[in-house]
Amino acid sequence: MNEISWEMIGIMWMVFFVMTGSILIFAAHHQNLVLGVTMAPAHMKEEPVRKVVRKFKISCWSVLGISMLLSSLPFMGPVRNYSEILLIVLCIFNQMANWWFLHYYQKQLQVLKKAKGWTGKGKVVGVDLDVVRERGKSSVSQVWVWIFLVLSFFPVLWDLLEKQPKMTAPLIFLFLGPFCQAVTIPLYYGMRRMHTPALSEDTEINKASARTEERINTRAAVMSSAAMLVFWIFFSLTSMIKQAGIYWLLSIIFLTGSILMIAFWQQRSIRKSEKYFFGEDAGEEDVPEEDILWRWGFYYNPADRRLMVPKRIAGFGWTINMGRPVGKAIALGFMLFLVGILGSVIWIGSSNYTITKSGSRMIFHAAFYETAIEKEKVISVTEVTSLPDGTRTNGYGGVEKSYGHFEFDGYGKCMVYMYNHADKFIILKLDQNNPSYVIFNEKTAQQTDSMYRSTKQWTAK
Repeated sequence: MNEISWEMIGIMWMVFFVMTGSILIFAAHHQNLVLGVTMAPAHMKEEPVRKVVRKFKISCWSVLGISMLLSSLPFMGPVRNYSEILLIVLCIFNQMANWWFLHYYQKQLQVLKKAKGWTGKGKVVGVDLDVVRERGKSSVSQVWVWIFLVLSFFPVLWDLLEKQPKMTAPLIFLFLGPFCQAVTIPLYYGMRRMHTPALSEDTEINKASARTEERINTRAAVMSSAAMLVFWIFFSLTSMIKQAGIYWLLSIIFLTGSILMIAFWQQRSIRKSEKYFFGEDAGEEDVPEEDILWRWGFYYNPADRRLMVPKRIAGFGWTINMGRPVGKAIALGFMLFLVGILGSVIWIGSSNYTITKSGSRMIFHAAFYETAIEKEKVISVTEVTSLPDGTRTNGYGGVEKSYGHFEFDGYGKCMVYMYNHADKFIILKLDQNNPSYVIFNEKTAQQTDSMYRSTKQWTAK
């Protein structure tokens, strides 16, 4: 396997680890939930419950191991041409398998609850108005997330003010970091406004618990914002390096690893706080039954007028109320968007580019990256057996083929249409700046030789 294959396998492994880490969070005991099923803390310690959780963890780790083993198969043998599609299928398999196991073991816990008579009495947890008035008084300062947003513009300004910009990405890419950094601002305010249940009859205990959880939640939001800033600065710096794929991968691993560690720290700290203030022995009458309101991980409550509700595990964002008509419409639109993205990737990965000559024009047909070259713009036609170091700035880069906007040492900005495993390349030098060159080939060296001869004849006419 070549370098591209190993980079793609590394990215897939990172995706699998993130998915596994995210799903295993459901195994943690938090706010009377285990595997997303409401249960009294005393019942969580029962051996039948612990056995179900152990089986769930083993299943998740098994899915991870199988996914990692299968991730190398798309790069071998006759299926290599469809490697990108197969990797997407494998990613979907990983996600669906994890969620199927979660749903399966949730059902086992619900059956166990019914058999043991552990169903709660549905006591409504009250809201202590004195606790509500404490909101915002103990949070980590909001100034930090705004400072991080301003700092995220520095790589953009530095590159734009340079006489010769060093970043190889298109202009819109420069603002990706500030956009992602801006997303952490509503995350911070959402964490600060997060509801803390009043589980004690003592108002002072409820207030102290609310202040502690507010500090934990807002600290997690600020740390996530800082991790995003570090990721963006490192990603921007490595974008100035040719063949920066491995550095991009490291920066993405850093970001995902940081977010996961912050999430685990947040959940552990909240659980520790709850133990300190309210103890371990809350009775089952204190556990509100909400299992019926959640279906396959989605909140479904037509009687609830809210469109967005907190996820079952506090601190992990918000989800849509699928019981509302607008919620169904949003979910449908999101699904159609994902299908469109998936369809585009499958179309690009399964289709090959074609090269045709029509009169004085040479046309390169490729999904989203069609280019037409006028014969009068061609200065020279050469054939080479290797290319210098280069970077894809806006285009498609697969295992078998690559096309789109690239930048190569000694050539500058180029349009590229090439099969990665061919040993020869044709270079058209153009009388223009963007692109200055068009680099292309055919699937084999013999076919590339034939294309080179026909191109020379075409320019000579």
